[in-house]
Amino acid sequence: LIQNAVDSYVDTAEDSLDIRMELRDGYLVFMHNGKAFSDRDVEGICGIGNGSKGNDAKKIGYKGIGFKSVFVHSNDVVISSGEHCFRFSEREWDNYEHKMPWQIIPILATSPISINECGNYNVITYIKLKDADSIPDTISTLLSDSQFLLFLQCKNAVITFINNND
Repeated sequence: LIQNAVDSYVDTAEDSLDIRMELRDGYLVFMHNGKAFSDRDVEGICGIGNGSKGNDAKKIGYKGIGFKSVFVHSNDVVISSGEHCFRFSEREWDNYEHKMPWQIIPILATSPISINECGNYNVITYIKLKDADSIPDTISTLLSDSQFLLFLQCKNAVITFINNND
């Protein structure tokens, strides 16, 4: 999610990349002020290797597989961006006779929880967590790793993590 935020920020005129992660009500809510999703971005996130970043090796996520990593921690994810709001949900396909590739089939949705926005976030991803208890330590470890921070391709980034209002 961070790589997608960085890639979409590079295409904007914003002064800084603003990323906010909030752990609340069993969700990890990931927000950023990069550019909002286009129709092509929605198509790209619904497949593998056909992302909107093409073969642009300057983009961190040019291979088109990064977003799929959220499914390790969730089987229910909602993305709200611009005029788009859609969900990937394993549960939605439970009653079908044939197993569906739910991780690439978007379903029209609404935001699952209300977020008090403190900024101008163009992309909000709601990840219903299987195990919310391990997430705070994982995020703290990730953000304290200087090698990870070198991975970011932007000069000015603000990353905020809020754990149940802390």
